[in-house]
Amino acid sequence: MQIIPDPLVVALQLVPYLLTLAALHFIIFRPMLDYLEDRERARTSGREEADALQVRIEEKLADYEARMNRAHAEVVDLRATRRAAALTEADGRIKQARGHADAQVQLAVAAIDAERKDAAAGIQDTARDIAGDIAGRVLGRALQAG
Repeated sequence: MQIIPDPLVVALQLVPYLLTLAALHFIIFRPMLDYLEDRERARTSGREEADALQVRIEEKLADYEARMNRAHAEVVDLRATRRAAALTEADGRIKQARGHADAQVQLAVAAIDAERKDAAAGIQDTARDIAGDIAGRVLGRALQAG
């Protein structure tokens, strides 16, 4: 029994093994490794592109928010300005209406006072006539003024 292998048998068995290994390398392993490398490059480039897009989106979002904040501040300022103008105009109209109402009240008070004086004079004349009639009936004769 021989413990040492025969080099001719080993060489004859090694040749088909090496040919098979070379064929597998060119037919399967090389294309598969190329595919995996391409996939890894695509993944990393896609990730880098996505990161770049995310940065651009965040920049645009920050710009949009800054513009919205400026627009909001402008609207608040415009609203405050217009509100102040409206309040000033309303105060002017209220003063004008109060002046007009005060004038009408003064005219009405003067008219009522004149009517009161006329009514008082009329009541005095009527009261004098009634008093004269009553006194004349009580005394039985007509009274003379004077």
